[in-house]
Amino acid sequence: MKLYDWWKAKNSLKHVLWIGGSACSGKSTISTRLAEGFGFIRYHGDDHIGEHIDTAAEEDSPFLYKIHEQGIMNYLGWVLTQKAEKIVQVIYDIYREDLRLVSEDLLTMPADKPIVVDLFAGHPTWELRQLADPEKAIFLVSTNPFIKEGQRKRFQKGGILSQALEQCPTSVEVFMKGYVESVHMRSADVREECEKYNLSLLITGGNMSVDEVYSAVCMHFGLS
Repeated sequence: MKLYDWWKAKNSLKHVLWIGGSACSGKSTISTRLAEGFGFIRYHGDDHIGEHIDTAAEEDSPFLYKIHEQGIMNYLGWVLTQKAEKIVQVIYDIYREDLRLVSEDLLTMPADKPIVVDLFAGHPTWELRQLADPEKAIFLVSTNPFIKEGQRKRFQKGGILSQALEQCPTSVEVFMKGYVESVHMRSADVREECEKYNLSLLITGGNMSVDEVYSAVCMHFGLS
């Protein structure tokens, strides 16, 4: 999406409330409570990435298109066994393209009521700043120990991450080293961006109860 298109999308999405941040920080929980409590429409970023991959055009979304061509399990299995720095780079490349498609999805949805969006932890904070005014976005970041334990539980439950690593004989060790370290690095990026640009940031993961986080998010968005 060109710069003008970002500006145009931003001005057409004034009814959208954005929740970004790190993994295991409570984004999905808080967005669900907002939607249920205030009758908002909820857009969960994780629910749409598969569709975006399946419909990606090579000229507009080369990274998403590459995943489609190689197969998500094969591609994810490769990514998750890379060093943390490489994983961070790849995830940002993928979700930079995905954020454009998220905005296009939102532009097709009704604008007569607020939409609360919780984004995947890979959506770059610096890209989101082009779509949202500071008062319409908040970022939740969990502590590193909480992230590590949360990711371990997610892995042990099965799902796409564990499936992608089934071919690796030391999958748990690989996952907990490179991937979790990459999550920590992305979490640090969010903190740095929020501090640099004075964006609203909440440190969760044991530092605040769910009710406290919810109240703080409501206050930020001017909801009562």
